[in-house]
Amino acid sequence: MDSIAKGKMDQMEGPMKTMQERHQKFMAAKTPEERNALMPEHMKATKEAMRMIQGMSGIGGDMAAYHQMMEKRMEMMQSMMQMMMDRLPGTIEK
Repeated sequence: MDSIAKGKMDQMEGPMKTMQERHQKFMAAKTPEERNALMPEHMKATKEAMRMIQGMSGIGGDMAAYHQMMEKRMEMMQSMMQMMMDRLPGTIEK
């Protein structure tokens, strides 16, 4: 993998980790009020991760790097979709 592709993938780790940590806090909240208070912070992290995912395209002609980048992107998108599903009313078990 070339250094540009590796750099782009490394850049995603921080925002994804932040988003996952905030999601865990959201899921650990015991009341709807606590979850509502955490939502703006969680949404901000989600939007930042989405911007980073959108910036992951265009890495040139290295097909192996492109394939690895697309796998990472799909993994991130699946994680984000699960987080959205977890926020739906009635899906949080307490």
